[in-house]
Amino acid sequence: MQASDNGFTEGWTLRDQAAEYSRLQQENFNHKMRIHFLEEQLIRLNNGDIIFGSEDLQVEVARLRSALEERDQLLAKQDEATNRATQAIETLQKQLVEAEQTQRSILVNSDANALRAELEMIVQTSSRQVRGLEVQLRSAKERTESMRKELQYAQDNNRRNVEIAEKTKTRDLQILQLQKSDNVKLREEVAHVMRMNESQDELVANLRATVDSLWQRKEQEAKEHTATLTRLYQEAVETKVIEEQCHSEWRASYALLEETRKNEVSERAAQRRSIGRHR
Repeated sequence: MQASDNGFTEGWTLRDQAAEYSRLQQENFNHKMRIHFLEEQLIRLNNGDIIFGSEDLQVEVARLRSALEERDQLLAKQDEATNRATQAIETLQKQLVEAEQTQRSILVNSDANALRAELEMIVQTSSRQVRGLEVQLRSAKERTESMRKELQYAQDNNRRNVEIAEKTKTRDLQILQLQKSDNVKLREEVAHVMRMNESQDELVANLRATVDSLWQRKEQEAKEHTATLTRLYQEAVETKVIEEQCHSEWRASYALLEETRKNEVSERAAQRRSIGRHR
């Protein structure tokens, strides 16, 4: 299910929520890898022994400005992802209210066995989704470690190249000073992105906690509903037994009344015959 321009689509299922959780995790991974790249640039720019040719410096400055533009785009996407996560939590809260209303209706008309089957199916689906997310997380950690090693190797090569570079000239020092000024902005951007990632991690954790809480409440309500249905069934059985007893007593009373009526009719007939003989 796709999100609309104004927020999450109404009527999200649990599978949709788990998919959104996975997508947010992937965005976090991509942002963190981008931070590694920016940190590499900071290390290179902070080394005072670097000397560049004019052409190399122009290329490096252009690349840094391009990186700043990419940071702006990433920050905009990060803000959008944060808003979507907030709206997802609000959607879950609305679904919880709807679930409570549905549960009150189910207490009168629904079948307990069907409800239990549905809950079991949902729990199984959630378990599979959680296992899938765990596999994705392990894979992401492995990719992160591999890229970290590659970054370390590239940094080591860069450090060796810096050690054999010549001392910078006055013009190169001035250009390098300008680069360091740009580097301050890069450092601020990195710090801002890291703060955004921490906020994103917290929102993802809250989203998952809300989903877990919703399942626990649904399971508890299902248990209470089952207990209520069991009690109502027992009361119905007891009522049926009482009705049968009443019917038995009624039939016995009716038979007794019928026998009494017949006896009275017989006695009246006998009395009339006796009166007729006396006349």
